[in-house]
Amino acid sequence: MMDNQINIFDQDESTQSFESWLQDICFRVLDENTTEHKHVVIRKNKGYNALIYRNRIVCTYLFAKDKNWVNFPIRYAKHLPSDSIFPQKVKSDKVTVSVDGEDQAKQLAASYAAALNEAIDTGPREYSCCSRYQECSDAGKCVNPYPDIAIECRYKINLKHGKNFYKS
Repeated sequence: MMDNQINIFDQDESTQSFESWLQDICFRVLDENTTEHKHVVIRKNKGYNALIYRNRIVCTYLFAKDKNWVNFPIRYAKHLPSDSIFPQKVKSDKVTVSVDGEDQAKQLAASYAAALNEAIDTGPREYSCCSRYQECSDAGKCVNPYPDIAIECRYKINLKHGKNFYKS
């Protein structure tokens, strides 16, 4: 792993930092999607951090004395609460949500989860389905035991959204 990245799943659980709290959300979403945890990292950049799923930015954030914000790419704006709850500045490529700090940023839990879910659903896929399509159809979810193969399957996205083409 590059020096400017940390695996958010190797955090010390004795302190509930924003990163470890975000880890809990990511664990749940990744597990629900049969996706390995290694595909999510927090990249520490100069001036802000970024939550990244398979090289796609899910959000960026900064908590400092005089400015605190969370940015979401514009494609995830639909997952944010109303502007009256959290002041937002919309630009062509992102939405900046002003927060008072980490505690208030945690109130966006549903937004982080929804954005990560969308990143998983809309990511590139190598194939439509594998040889286990019938087993997956019967189970209503991906049952492929190999996560690196399962992550590339488009059919599991259909199953997740209730589209079951092969149920016996």
